[in-house]
Amino acid sequence: MKRLSIVFIVLLSSLILAGNATSHIKLDYPAGGETFVAGEKIEIQWQILIPHGEHTDWDLFFSPDGGDNWEIIQLDMPKSQFNYLWTVPHTVTEQAQIRILQDGIGYNGISGEFSIREITSSVQARDEYPKIFALYSNYPNPFNPATTIEFSLTEARFVTLVVYDITSQKVMELVSGEKISGHHSVIWNGTDEFGHNVSSGIYFYRLQTGDFTKTKAMTLVR
Repeated sequence: MKRLSIVFIVLLSSLILAGNATSHIKLDYPAGGETFVAGEKIEIQWQILIPHGEHTDWDLFFSPDGGDNWEIIQLDMPKSQFNYLWTVPHTVTEQAQIRILQDGIGYNGISGEFSIREITSSVQARDEYPKIFALYSNYPNPFNPATTIEFSLTEARFVTLVVYDITSQKVMELVSGEKISGHHSVIWNGTDEFGHNVSSGIYFYRLQTGDFTKTKAMTLVR
C-alpha cells in the first residue's frame, strides 16, 4: 500500500511539473489585447516565476502572425535585465506576439496576441465612401494621456459618441450632432465633462446613430 502511495505521489508530481512547464517565465507587458501604433515605443516587461538553474542571457523575439514566424528583436541581453524599450515595427497585424527566451535553459514566456496599426493609414487607407456604419478600435490602447477613436458613416446622420466608466456612468460626451458621410476621428484626453482627469481603468465608448449602436472598451493607464 505504501509503495502504491509513493508511485501515486510521483505520478502526481510529474503531472504538476508538466502543467507548469511553460509557466517559469511570465511576459507582463504586452500581455495581449493591446493596440499599438507603428513607430511608438513601448517597454516590454517580464519576470521569472520559478527560478530553475542558471541561464546565460535573454533572447527577445517578435511574431507578426500569431507565432508561426519569429523575428529577432534582441539577443544576449544580461540575465539581470527584465525590460526592453522596443520600437513597434511598421507591420500592420492583429496577431502580433512577443516571446522572451531564457537562453541556456529553454524556458520562455509568450504574450497573447495584440494589434499594430499605422496611424496615417487608419483613415486614409479605407474607402473614401464607407460601405458600412462602423466603430473602430481606439489607438493607442492602453493609452496615456490621450487616445484616438474613429468611426465611419455611410450617410449623413445625427451621431452621439459617449464615454462611460465600468459602472455605466457617463464620463464624457465626445460627439453629439449631425455628421456627414465618411470617416471621422475624435481624441479623448482622459478627462470628464468638468475637465478633471479620470483615474486609471477600463472605459467604454459607445457610438449611436439611428438603429446602429456599437460599444468598445479601452484602458487608461496613468
